[in-house]
Amino acid sequence: ETFSRDRLQYVGQIASKGEVEALVKVLPPSGAKKEIPMMNVHRVRVGQHLGQDFGKVLAIASEQLVVQELALSPTGEWQPREVRLLLQEAAP
Repeated sequence: ETFSRDRLQYVGQIASKGEVEALVKVLPPSGAKKEIPMMNVHRVRVGQHLGQDFGKVLAIASEQLVVQELALSPTGEWQPREVRLLLQEAAP
């Protein structure tokens, strides 16, 4: 919940005892010179929160991570929206 969605990247998934977890990498802020290896990859499960827009993980698939967020509409009402983070291939 600390990081904005534009800094989050779905990079993989792991399964243990029948439960699937998504691996989400936190990208460094723009202008940062260096990444901290492995300190920026987090594990999330369905039902956990993700991102700053009240995001909640709905589904984890091999090719995408589905998150429901709440966004404030121009009329001042909170509206749910579904966001899909596509799997990012590893750089060569």
